[in-house]
Amino acid sequence: MDDRASSERHGSLTGDRTGSEMTEDELREQRDRIAELVEGQHLLRWQRERMTAVLPVPVLMTDHEGIVQTVNAAAAQLLGTRVARLVGRSVTDMVSAGDRTAVEERLRELAAGGASIGRTVTLEPPAAVPVEVELFVHRPAGPAPEISWMLLAAGSDAHEGRPRVMGVAAALSELALLPLTVAEEQPALTRAAEICARGLGPGASVSLVLGEPGEPTAVASTSTAAQQLDGAQLAAGTGPSVTAYDEAVAVEAPDLRTDERWPRLGPDVPPEVVGVVAAPLEVGDKLAGVLTVSIGEAAWPDALLEDVELLAVTVAGVLLELGLKQELRTVLSELEQALTSRATIDQAKGIVMAQRRVGPEAAFQHLAELSSTQHVKLRDLAEEMVRRAAGG
Repeated sequence: MDDRASSERHGSLTGDRTGSEMTEDELREQRDRIAELVEGQHLLRWQRERMTAVLPVPVLMTDHEGIVQTVNAAAAQLLGTRVARLVGRSVTDMVSAGDRTAVEERLRELAAGGASIGRTVTLEPPAAVPVEVELFVHRPAGPAPEISWMLLAAGSDAHEGRPRVMGVAAALSELALLPLTVAEEQPALTRAAEICARGLGPGASVSLVLGEPGEPTAVASTSTAAQQLDGAQLAAGTGPSVTAYDEAVAVEAPDLRTDERWPRLGPDVPPEVVGVVAAPLEVGDKLAGVLTVSIGEAAWPDALLEDVELLAVTVAGVLLELGLKQELRTVLSELEQALTSRATIDQAKGIVMAQRRVGPEAAFQHLAELSSTQHVKLRDLAEEMVRRAAGG
């Protein structure tokens, strides 16, 4: 081989190695960025903002000083301004002077370890008419630093229904933060069912079913009665959960035993269950499952259907965020595998180049032909070649 040929061969090897290293550097950069997103604060902030946007009620999220970190469109509309103009402001600046001291006291109570606080206050938006709202402030358990502020329209019966409404408001904010602390679907489903039941108050049992009620892929229930009702609907092939899923609409049945829509179900309704509300879980444009709430009281709570629909929308948002996070983890795993495979294939190319005294393109072509004729994946072929060369 003359000096020119040797130089060309050396240049080809160097150029190939440089190109390979650049490709690996790009893969590593993508992997590191996704790993940072999955495990770091960027994803937590992104999920918090997305979940806040999903909530169909006005909501702000602040730090412990009351400085707004996240705000959804419903709250911006209520306050008569843009989302960007609310972030960074103190929430106490948005209430009337007469309510400001009380709100500041509530904030200090939460910072000291309180859980949920409700109060009727008057908001004084800079560019809108003052409006009276039920302000529910909630600090969820756990390490999450956010405090949620829900702004619900104040009505004449607001004080009479405050314990229940406050429970639902607390449940909504707790659900909104759930994807930040739970990564797996089944634990998240179990926690979500417990949060919904707690928010709806004593006498309510909750079942969350993913997939068709007749062929569920995952189930979480908060009571034996809820489990029995799921089983009865599965056996009968009918019931409020089935209808809610099939028709993609919320269904209520104050007296399930006598409801003429599901005559086959009546005799098998658990004795603890009187009425039921079922709402579909719609994740994006896909129907993902059903949230079913059974009530063991003769008195039908006011606005139960609306409350269950609110919870169902929020649970669907939780499922969407968990799915997106899992997709990121899958991409990260695939990138890790791509890096490993690339390094192994490069090693195998080096072995072929040394054995056959050829350049990198011819070496790769040889590996590709072997992979095709032996019906073996290129990665597996490279791994075997490297293992043999190492004396394994």
